[in-house]
Amino acid sequence: TADHGDQAGYQGLYDKDLGCHSREIMSVPFIIRPAPCLNASPAGRQCQEPVELVDLFPTLCALNGLETPAAVEGRNLEPALVRGEALDPSRPVFCEKYRVKSVTRNNWQLSFAWEIPEECLLINYADDPWATRNLYMDDTWIEKRIELKKELFMFLMRRLHGPYTPSDADYFLDKLNGRNGRLPLLCPPVEGVSSYRSAGAIRQGNIVMYVPYFEPDFHLFTCKGKSYHTLADALPRDPVRVDSILDDGLNDCFLKVHPIAVIPSGFGAL
Repeated sequence: TADHGDQAGYQGLYDKDLGCHSREIMSVPFIIRPAPCLNASPAGRQCQEPVELVDLFPTLCALNGLETPAAVEGRNLEPALVRGEALDPSRPVFCEKYRVKSVTRNNWQLSFAWEIPEECLLINYADDPWATRNLYMDDTWIEKRIELKKELFMFLMRRLHGPYTPSDADYFLDKLNGRNGRLPLLCPPVEGVSSYRSAGAIRQGNIVMYVPYFEPDFHLFTCKGKSYHTLADALPRDPVRVDSILDDGLNDCFLKVHPIAVIPSGFGAL
């Protein structure tokens, strides 16, 4: 395999300057030749489903009978490699650079640039395989923007706070619904991102939005001092506000994930 691809003349460009914006840069060969003793699925099999370079480590662990550490982000490809099981065609895959991170899912790609909205991209490769139309600023696709921003937000929050368990999800739902003796959700005291293990909270001014990782919904509330929230207090879902708050959450996550590298360019990087 390799760390990244090359433009190789695509769009008249060479080298790797487009970074996470370019499918050609992000797409690299991933070729595995298993040992004969594994009796793997027939040689020459090609998979079109998305995989990531981080899958290599958990796959090698599984092939050698080792337990994969819980904090590892990749997926074990051993069932597909040895037993021929199908991979997930809808899996989101990610690419990272200091100021830009991207997520690709179901032929859609979102590239989010830290605090530079004019450099963000939204591409529908099914209709635009040459990536000639950037749909990011087109509010016709605001729900697709929101969907992919949430995927990227969840990815970065896992990086910051680790994975969650089903009991974490039950705990959040108990607080959200004020049940099982749990105190309701407490409004975060400051703006920015905070974690509820199975959900993230993003506060923007006097509005807080909870982003559950286990369901597609968003829950917005008005903060009034030290206030508690249950689902009965939720504000109506406004896509424009949800989109704006996700921008704030992603920008805050960028700073937390890269506290040294993501700094104003005039200061350089260590």
